[in-house]
Amino acid sequence: MTQTQEPAPGVLPAPAAASATAEETKYGRRGGVGVWATIGLLGIILSVWAYSNWIASDSFTPVPVQGPDEMATWRLVALRCVEAVSVIVLVAFLWSGIVKPLRRDGRISLMGKMILGGVVGFVLDAFLNNNEYLFAWNQNNINTGVWSPWLPLHQSDAPGQYAESFLWGLPMYIYFCAFVALMALNTARFLRRRFPSLSRPQVYLLLFVEAFLFDLVVENIIIRLTEAYGYPRTVGAITLFAGSHFQYPLSEAFLVALVGLAFTWLYMRASESPDGRSPVEYGLDRVSPRWRETVSTLAVVGYCFTVLLVVYHVPFAYIGLHADSVAELPSYLLPAVG
Repeated sequence: MTQTQEPAPGVLPAPAAASATAEETKYGRRGGVGVWATIGLLGIILSVWAYSNWIASDSFTPVPVQGPDEMATWRLVALRCVEAVSVIVLVAFLWSGIVKPLRRDGRISLMGKMILGGVVGFVLDAFLNNNEYLFAWNQNNINTGVWSPWLPLHQSDAPGQYAESFLWGLPMYIYFCAFVALMALNTARFLRRRFPSLSRPQVYLLLFVEAFLFDLVVENIIIRLTEAYGYPRTVGAITLFAGSHFQYPLSEAFLVALVGLAFTWLYMRASESPDGRSPVEYGLDRVSPRWRETVSTLAVVGYCFTVLLVVYHVPFAYIGLHADSVAELPSYLLPAVG
């Protein structure tokens, strides 16, 4: 008697299909991989444009630490520790998601493509202060200024120079995105084993709560211990510690959790797919085999770039327009003067 193969433990069941071959054909021939790949390519072009102009400018220089306030020594030590740990985390993810799969399989894993999406999407971080100073950066960060003047829609009266950090800022686009997806997939497997009656929406709701709490805890620890950054202007009704320079808008955790869930959805759908492809890779069979891996990578990068822009940066800026809680920040968390 032929036995039906069970899905991997804890993996959410794939939609019913007549056969794996039929599913692979559908996924391979139909889909918008070209659109997503185009967005990914445009994101890379924007990154190269902004960074290259920034590096070639006089603005590519550390922002001086301005007084009269001085940062406590123990906080400065904590900040350096966060920078060091963040770099280690970034290198570890680049190794496990990109270098190791390339050496083993000759191609990047889906997690690696999502990591690249976070790296490319980091250019959008400067959009946070494109109109006004909504995200404060500590001048004690190891930094070389910021590239915001070379982004579209930058306002002439927006803060031109502040201490954007590559050392911990870029890794945040990994551990609040790709890492959250990896963490959520493991959580989903546990929930499926422990509570098999849970529906798919219930599982995703619990994953959202997990990502929300993860951001809430991690960000508040970093803000409290290191003062690496802060939120100068928030909506008081949804802000913890409103008025303090440690104020924290709950909208931040909400938006970051949505981003994490969007990354999680892509990762989980790929784990359910018969051919291992994520939804944004559907249509790859229309692409020449020579270019399939490149187009696949660009498509995932394009999806991540779109999620970061539409789900996080645009809503963050919109919410900032209604801010009514203004923090009194120490001088080293303000934009550069002059």
